[in-house]
Amino acid sequence: MRYPTSRERKLIAAIVLAIELLAVYLLIIRPRRAELERIKAELAAQRSMLQLKRSQAELLKELEAKREKILSELSELRKAFLSADEAEGFIKRIADMAESSSLQLIEIQPEGPISSEGDLKTRRLRVALQGRYPDLLELISSFESRWKSVRLEGISITGGSKAQGLRAEIDVVLYWISEDERNADR
Repeated sequence: MRYPTSRERKLIAAIVLAIELLAVYLLIIRPRRAELERIKAELAAQRSMLQLKRSQAELLKELEAKREKILSELSELRKAFLSADEAEGFIKRIADMAESSSLQLIEIQPEGPISSEGDLKTRRLRVALQGRYPDLLELISSFESRWKSVRLEGISITGGSKAQGLRAEIDVVLYWISEDERNADR
């Protein structure tokens, strides 16, 4: 048997080394590389998910701040309207105001039923008063300045006898929010 020459030994060693390197690549490096690519893709997906969740959290904070602002504005708007109890006591207040202004309250007559539009209730009244012109004007001007949720739709002032004074008929619209809706915001 002949011994391999130095060149042949080097060639055999190179082939064995190449086979070993190929085996290491195929059995160790290639599977790890595939796993590394999968982990990279998973990491990128989780980063994008994290970014999405951060933006959602920021959006949620913004929405909560807007919600609080809107609720406070709504609360302020609702303060301008009468409560149901105040609407019921409105007739008594008109009578008290007329008496304190030296006017005679002739009648307060509801015109039609209470109308509702969502939680906003509306009541139309016709108020008839009698007295001196300056007293009538003072009472009329105090209606809308005292109550923001009271609207005067029409005023008719007619002459009467000197003893009785002028007669004023005022068409009044009351607005109020039902107690259920008023309490729902709290």
